[in-house]
Amino acid sequence: MLKIGQYVKVTSNDTNYDYTKNGSEGRVSGFATNEVDGTKVAMIRWYKITKEYLEERNPIWPVFPNSLTVIERANNGRLIKGKRYYICDDCGEEFRRVDIVSNQGNRICKKCFKYYSNCKECKGYFLQNTGKKYKLDFYCLECHKKLFVTCRRCAKEHLTTSMKEGPDGIKYCGACYKYLFILCSECETIVTRSEMTSESRGGRQICRVCYEALKLIKHYRWAPRKMNSNKEMWDNGLMMGVELEVLCRDRDEQAKELKDYLDLEKLGHNFYFKDDGTVVWEGHRGFEIVSHPFSLQHSHKHMKWKEVLSWLQKHKFVSYWGGKCGIHVHLSRDFFTEIEIKKLRLFHSVNYEKIYAFAKRGSQGSNYCLQEKYTKKQLLSKGLVGQEGKYHCVNINATAPTVELRMFRGTLNYKRFLATLQFCDALAHFVKVVSAVSLLKKTSWDLFKDWAEKQHRYEHLIRYFETKLV
Repeated sequence: MLKIGQYVKVTSNDTNYDYTKNGSEGRVSGFATNEVDGTKVAMIRWYKITKEYLEERNPIWPVFPNSLTVIERANNGRLIKGKRYYICDDCGEEFRRVDIVSNQGNRICKKCFKYYSNCKECKGYFLQNTGKKYKLDFYCLECHKKLFVTCRRCAKEHLTTSMKEGPDGIKYCGACYKYLFILCSECETIVTRSEMTSESRGGRQICRVCYEALKLIKHYRWAPRKMNSNKEMWDNGLMMGVELEVLCRDRDEQAKELKDYLDLEKLGHNFYFKDDGTVVWEGHRGFEIVSHPFSLQHSHKHMKWKEVLSWLQKHKFVSYWGGKCGIHVHLSRDFFTEIEIKKLRLFHSVNYEKIYAFAKRGSQGSNYCLQEKYTKKQLLSKGLVGQEGKYHCVNINATAPTVELRMFRGTLNYKRFLATLQFCDALAHFVKVVSAVSLLKKTSWDLFKDWAEKQHRYEHLIRYFETKLV
């Protein structure tokens, strides 16, 4: 005999059916026979029981707390209310079959369906107030997050596939991208419209960089996008660049003649010209002849300095006279350690008079290569302090990754020009082997000359020292 609360599982088409009553929901798990009157009862495993159901339920049929199983009457082994009834998760009403299932797995009836939308991307359903609308289409939040992005400029949402990335790395919609950026017809680079010039070449719009590049004498801040590094396979790593300031009567015309000559000698790719407002003498404006980086050995073999300087003299260019022009030599900064740069400055501070004589600097032009004066006491207590401005003999504040030696007076004399290049190369290597203590001594200039002579690669410099008694 079965006792109340006990059940045996029987074979029946009604088992595992969903069952609802007064808001409660469960599933038929089996049937049992009542030992009192012999009637069959259904065993329901409830997963949702309402208070109303418990109050209405006949107290003779117990609730099993652990399993949430209750006993309901059955008629001849079949459940009286054992049809597929479901509760709408929105309104709580019963409906007989699953008409719609939302993205979250909730059951919704036809009445509530009008508040749902179908996601165009994943085809799932979601409440309209929980999704996003784009034009006439609806998207669930998950799909909307994957498919759309906000334009930084107009703050509107657009499809990710329609966005374009600007040169600043930020994505813009098509309209904002077209408004902000433009293609330079010369270099075919995307630039901002503010970077374009009002000038045009043959009706083509070009950026400022290309405009300056196409100009013969460029703005003093202009620099090539890519530098040519001219060196031999066996070179030791030190690269130099030269800025030779020159004066002439007809700047634009003579600059064009110089460019034609350099192209004819196949040297045009090694040089460009820059404006310099300080190169003015007796009403004549000059410019800088700027080289791409080169090594000293490459310079000796391929730069043809002797021919170039001779051509400049023949065509009435001047660099020495008037004292307004200079030679600025840039040395690659990554060749030095920070200590070696300090030793370079220290050498110039201690031997300023000797260097001044070698550089042929008189009173004119000295404002453009200021001396850094340090006493031994200052060096021991404070060390070498930072620089303000660029007008120092050794300029370490150059915008390019270089150390700039600015002390040399301009010249078109080949022997002095070549001695200047060798002096810079020798000094760059000298500070790598000499101690700071040795540089503090007054004999450090002679120490440098002796060292350079022993290297057997600075013949022009040694000969210049001997003839000029420096």
